[in-house]
Amino acid sequence: MKPKKIRIHFPARSVFIASALLFCQSLSAGEAPAFRDSSKPVEVRITDLISRLTIEQKAALLNHKGTTVTVDGYAIRADQWNQCLNGVQWNRPTTLFPACVALSATWNPDFVKNDVARVLSDEARAIYNGWHLDPKAPGEHKGLIYRAPVINIERNPYWGRNHEAWGEDPFLTGRMAVAYVKGLQGEDINHLKLAATLKHYAVNNVEVDRMKLDAKVSQRMLREYWLPHFRDAVVEGKAQSLMASYNAINGTPNNINHWLLTDLLKDEWKHDGFCCF
Repeated sequence: MKPKKIRIHFPARSVFIASALLFCQSLSAGEAPAFRDSSKPVEVRITDLISRLTIEQKAALLNHKGTTVTVDGYAIRADQWNQCLNGVQWNRPTTLFPACVALSATWNPDFVKNDVARVLSDEARAIYNGWHLDPKAPGEHKGLIYRAPVINIERNPYWGRNHEAWGEDPFLTGRMAVAYVKGLQGEDINHLKLAATLKHYAVNNVEVDRMKLDAKVSQRMLREYWLPHFRDAVVEGKAQSLMASYNAINGTPNNINHWLLTDLLKDEWKHDGFCCF
């Protein structure tokens, strides 16, 4: 029996494509290629851009260190990922907000969206714009992919990441996740402000031997407790990215879990973004 393939899409709205389209700088004279023509449909531009890349160049563009590759006379700079759980991680001061579990205690999604996540994304965009103007500016992680929010359920009091998440209730976590994602990504239907990455998908709240953990969970518990907040953040919040957790669920590691990454995420929830590991 042939193994099932897991579909991990890089859609029109993915930041990988957006970054490439934004930062392609012509190094040669002549007619601009289709991917630089803003009058053409996005799918046409993406197809043209991807067709110009070799497998090696595509791999280089996925390098989080910000590798720049040159193809057919055009320089394309890879995007970088960053963190912004309660403040943008950078090598100089940024606004620091209370830990997420404390923000959750406000019971106020509007506050989280408008007064926290939007401020974070404003600062992240400012850093990104500065990097564009001066590519040699010091510091790493100045891209548009932000690995937040952490929305794992906090059922384990010994979990070292309890301050990063939003508590033990999936409904409250879902409301906060939607607010946080919308505040980070913005609500322009044609442009992303940032790309939010939901962590850690799914059934993850143990750090010790997390790569060996195999969580035994019934379908009912998955549907009613461990996954509804992820669904809210994907279906309602339109989160563009998810990070698969290191653990397994019912014997299958999450980074190769066809049911989790394809049947549920892509087919049922209609996620049009990308996954990272």
